[in-house]
Amino acid sequence: MKKIICLMLTLVMALSVAGCKGEKKAVSNEDGIISFTMMGNPNHPTDKDTETEKWIEEKYGVSIDVYSVTASYYEKLATMLASDEVPDVMFINEPQNWQPLVDQGFLAQVTKEQIKKYAPRHFAAINEKDERIWAISSYKGENWVLPKLMGDEYGTVTVWRKDWLDKLGITKIPETLEEFEAAYLKVRNEDPDGNGQKDTYGFTGCGGATERQFDQIFGAFGVMPGQWIVENGKVSNGTVDDRAKEALTLLHKWYEMEIIDPEMITDTQQTYFPKFNANRVAVINTGYENMIETTATGASNKKNFEEAHPGVKWEDAVAFGSLPQGKDGTRGDWLWGPRANFVVFGEQLSENEEKLGKILSILDDINYNEENAIRAVWGEKGVTYDYIDPEVGVSSGLKFLAPYDTDTTARSSKGLNGFFNILTPAYGWASADIVRQYTDASIFETKAKLTEDTKYVDSLMRPYLASAKRYQADLDKLKTTAYSEFITGARDLETWDDFVKEYMAKGGEQLQKEAQEFYDTNMK
Repeated sequence: MKKIICLMLTLVMALSVAGCKGEKKAVSNEDGIISFTMMGNPNHPTDKDTETEKWIEEKYGVSIDVYSVTASYYEKLATMLASDEVPDVMFINEPQNWQPLVDQGFLAQVTKEQIKKYAPRHFAAINEKDERIWAISSYKGENWVLPKLMGDEYGTVTVWRKDWLDKLGITKIPETLEEFEAAYLKVRNEDPDGNGQKDTYGFTGCGGATERQFDQIFGAFGVMPGQWIVENGKVSNGTVDDRAKEALTLLHKWYEMEIIDPEMITDTQQTYFPKFNANRVAVINTGYENMIETTATGASNKKNFEEAHPGVKWEDAVAFGSLPQGKDGTRGDWLWGPRANFVVFGEQLSENEEKLGKILSILDDINYNEENAIRAVWGEKGVTYDYIDPEVGVSSGLKFLAPYDTDTTARSSKGLNGFFNILTPAYGWASADIVRQYTDASIFETKAKLTEDTKYVDSLMRPYLASAKRYQADLDKLKTTAYSEFITGARDLETWDDFVKEYMAKGGEQLQKEAQEFYDTNMK
């Protein structure tokens, strides 16, 4: 989920070109069969007319036309809407991407009563998780979307090149900032890849990412830039917190020591993993599930690493550790909290509750019915998946069989991997109870141990505030640029207070006021 980038500006600009909605092109029912179009999560691609699609159509008595877009998702959606081609079901990652669609008349309202009636298990799961989630899915006093939930909280771990640590004589996986620094210095200066060149670094960062700009270092100082913080009932933003200045001071020191990859300004999540494989950095930070071979993503990462290092076994080269711990015992990462993304519905469904209800019931059933969830995401036992350990059975977990374990194209050809289960929780493949039943308990135990003290969740669950469309893009640019300059030394940290004043004057103060009002109204 994790890799979806918030493209608010792109979507809003594209829709402004589209103008107001014209005559809608609703999909009619034929021969009593409910037909609907579906534009699913771009992280879960599917071909058309797959076995999974046909299974769903036969099981639920519907006809589905799929739009599977993996690149430029929002640009494609904007183009479709500009032509009044409105999918019945759409994946949208954040409120700033669906609220403009409400304003321009592209979405059908879906009430809490309708969700409770047609998707009762999901309705109950939301209320059990945190009833305040409904505040995030509401707009102008009405509920417009079906909110998705997180599975077990995303737990970020530190992934080390263990073969490098062994070569450098580091026998203990670093835990504190001081231990991280000592290890990084050895990585930089003692040629762990043995190529005779000084071309290795401790780590890098995603320079332009609002939430991934050295998040694990800020977490060690007890703050998470970009998130809303509530202390003693007062709301503030971590971007301008003095604890962020402390983290930047350390990062600047490390940059001067040459233990941070100088390409950190231009690095992205797409370049992050390849650098680990290419003997460039010793550490990456990611979800534990992304690096264990029993998951599709983990199996792919293992395959890519071993192909880049012939003769080297993954289990010998990689070790897991916790995020770095600060002086006060704090460690943390940008965690997403209880709510994830959203499912929205085309405006044409506002006049067809039968179709809306049918879609809601299918989504609810695929996510919360054990047998159907497995079929929709994993396929057929013995053909596309099996138990990890057949002798242990269910509790050993599920794994895709070759070629579906590492070949995303093969999975797409079968319609697997979650396109149709659009309610799939982030970092899961069905409701949490089902996922846990089909997962080796040791995975949960190991992740819990590695992430025991990991924080932080946005106290307001990442709401989209009224003035964000005016200020947020510029504030994000100011933040990422200034932080990079503080780290490299292009901007002196002695001018931190000037940065804070500039940030607040350019909209930060207004957003903080609205965030306080949102908290007072919805979160107390």
